[in-house]
Amino acid sequence: MLFKSVTADNGAKFSGAEDLGGSSLCSAQRTRLYLAHPCCSCGRGTNGNHDGMIRRFIPKGSDIGLRSEQEVRKIQDWMNTYPRKILGGKTPLGRLKAGMGEGLTAPPFLEPPPR
Repeated sequence: MLFKSVTADNGAKFSGAEDLGGSSLCSAQRTRLYLAHPCCSCGRGTNGNHDGMIRRFIPKGSDIGLRSEQEVRKIQDWMNTYPRKILGGKTPLGRLKAGMGEGLTAPPFLEPPPR
């Protein structure tokens, strides 16, 4: 199982979140869905941490739409290849690949360009 749980907030982007727990292959629940308390940022700590990481590059309140695709991609690649304490020093991309299992590959848009 790739994702054991998902924590959603009450925003519109999670309006269909209850469907995340089901499986298209069987009737069993595959992923637990948790809802964060509306005014409690500690319920989505990793999300807040990621927002802080993005703010190293794009200050809060800035229009991300004014950034070039290349600049956004550079930030994405940095975040996906930055080791995290919560992942035991592993990178998010490395853990994703390890969790996918044999025969599956990460989507190409997640792979950083060769150096």
